[in-house]
This record gives sequence, structure tokens and C-alpha cells, in this order.
Amino acid sequence: MRIIFLSILTILSYSTVLGQTSLSAKQIELLDGIATQDVPKNAPGIATAIIQDGRVIYEKYAGFADLTDSTLIKNSTRFNIASNGKQFTALAILSLVEKKKLKLTDDIRKWFPNLYPNLMDKISVQSLLNHSSGIRDCYDLWSLQGYTWWENSFNNYDVLTLIEKQSDLNFKPDTKYLYSNTNYILLALLVEKVTKKTFVQYTNEMFRQLHMPNTSFESDYTKISGQIARAYFNFDTWTTYNWIWNVVGDGNIFSTLEDQIQWEKLVQGKGNSAFSNKLIAQSQKLIEGSKFSNYGYGLEFGKYKDLSYRFHEGATGAWKATAIRFPQNNMSIVTLTNTGKSIPYNQTRQMVDVIFDLKSEETYLVTKPTSIGSYVSEEKILGTYLTESDFAFTFEKIDNKIF
Repeated sequence: MRIIFLSILTILSYSTVLGQTSLSAKQIELLDGIATQDVPKNAPGIATAIIQDGRVIYEKYAGFADLTDSTLIKNSTRFNIASNGKQFTALAILSLVEKKKLKLTDDIRKWFPNLYPNLMDKISVQSLLNHSSGIRDCYDLWSLQGYTWWENSFNNYDVLTLIEKQSDLNFKPDTKYLYSNTNYILLALLVEKVTKKTFVQYTNEMFRQLHMPNTSFESDYTKISGQIARAYFNFDTWTTYNWIWNVVGDGNIFSTLEDQIQWEKLVQGKGNSAFSNKLIAQSQKLIEGSKFSNYGYGLEFGKYKDLSYRFHEGATGAWKATAIRFPQNNMSIVTLTNTGKSIPYNQTRQMVDVIFDLKSEETYLVTKPTSIGSYVSEEKILGTYLTESDFAFTFEKIDNKIF
């Protein structure tokens, strides 16, 4: 954080940026309102906590884990935290580097020779970690093939088969950043190649060492155990759906708020585990020698209203999760939800506004047009468009309709 000098009034207040130790009654009231703003009566909900210096200074549970049997959300409720699991895939890779089983500079084709056999450029482990490999996102590729991925029980080897059919990359490795879930699925497969264990077996051992017993990647949707927060959308009524996904590494990790609090304590250097503090601390940094300053070991780096922070978002269906960290204050906020109504990305940042006494934005989500612009003719819409991922989409007119 770049705020060094504070007024005497701010220093004495409960919302002191450099030394938060407790919250005022007013702050707690505001935080409760933020946490429950999208949790109406008889609805799915949220689990959220604020951790500083290894202490939980705020914790809130609201709503139901299962509407069928009216099971309330509590500290032992397991949520799918989706892409927030990337930080743990990265930690598994770092643990193998520490054991000298691999190097970040290794070319992944050392273990996967059928990937891009005609490509001369190195595709390093590091380039997968910080999304600079140029490897295309498997979900984009499936969509182009007409697959609805969440309706298919694909696994990691289906992803490998898909990528082995690719002959080139989006760009030369280490020249650009482009987020791709495929990177972390390949990292999970790399863990298996190196350890001769399944990725789930290796990471389950890792989570036990971290004292996170209710956290696990789930490669078999028929065997997910524990009290699961069922995911719900609301289309006039609350609707749930079956989860049949088996791909892991990029996400598909179930965890509790209790376990996520334990992880934040370890990140803050205050918890106990079999992992070295040095290794955990490394996992929270940018990759040494990389020119990319926005993404490290499964974590994004940025600023929120001039405050430097590390964060990641996770979303798959109605499950959503956010973890944000302010290392200068040794403070973290974790939010887990099972409702399509909730947007934890916004909620956690509203909570930051309360904690640090920052000016809040009146509107976090655009729900209707702010103005009506000029009419755009069909002729201007028709044509081919290229996305950042180098995928082309064409709008054309057939039988007087636009497709």
C-alpha cells in the first residue's frame, strides 16, 4: 500500500488501514448488509470472512446450502470454488520444484511429446503458470465444436487429446498474456507424470499437510462427499442442476470457508502446516524473471482504488468464489456463494470500502442502459469479428434474419 501518512483521526479509528485489529459496530452492520444483500428469505446464500494477522475479525453465513431439506450454510459447507483452485495447483507444482522433481524452465513436452511436435519454441512450465504459453482454452475449443461442456463428463485426458490435435499456438510463448484454463489442466497432468500419483491423490496429501481436511479437487462427480452447497439459479423460482464435471486443475475444487480461513492464516504466516513458510510465501509472489506483472502462481495482481492487492475469482455455474489479499495489511477477504444472484467480486470490494473507509461506488453492476445511442444499421453489424483469443465470429444475414 502507498498510503504512509494518515491523519490522527484515522489512526485512532477502528478502520485504521495500517493496524486493523477490530471492527466497529457500524462497520459490522455495514458488512452484514453487504453479505446478505442478495440473500432473500428461503434462498441459497453466502459464506464470507475477513482475516487479519491470522485472526478472523469478521465471519458471516447466510442462506441455505440445500433448499430441499432446508440445510443452512455453515463453516463446514463445501462450495465449488472453481478457478480459485488454481493457486493450489500452482502450489503443488512449487512443491515439486522444491523437491527438485522439475524446473519452472522445463519444456512441458519433456513429459508430453505429442504436444505441438513441430513447434520449435519452448513451452515452459512457467509459461503455463502465468498464462503466457499461447495454448488455447479448451472450453473455447469445445464451444467451437458445438459441445456444451457442462453437459459432458469430460476429464483431463479428454483435454489432453483435444490439445494434441492443435498444431499451433495463439502466439509465441512468453510474449503475451492470455488467460487459458488449459494451462492449469496440463499442470495437473504434469503433477501426475512426475509423481506417478493421480493429481487428486497428490493434492489430497497436500491439503492434509496444510490442515485443510475438507478441501479436494473432484475428478469423479459421482463421489463428491460432505455437505455440499447445491448451486441455484433463479428464473422466477430457484432452480438447481446436476454437476457432472470431472476436469481438475483449473478448478472443480470443493472447499469450506473454515478451510479457506486456514489457508489465509498460512498465507499470512500465522498458521501451522507441514509446508515451509518459504514455499507458501513464494506462492504469493510474481514469478521471478517473468516480464508479466499481472499474474503469478494462480493469483492475479492489481490495484483497487490505489491499494495494491492479490486476488482471484472463481465461477462455474451458480457457484462463485472470491479471495482478495492486501499483503501490506496482512489482511484477506474470502467469499463463497451458491446463488446465481450473488456477485462476490462486487461484494468483497464493497467490504474493502467499509474496512478501509473508502468511497463506495453507487453502482457496481450495470443492469440497464445508461443512455440510448444512435441507431446502428444491419450493414454495420454484419461481418467477421476477431476476439483476443484469436477466434473469429461471423454475423451474416440469412432469410432476412441475422445469425
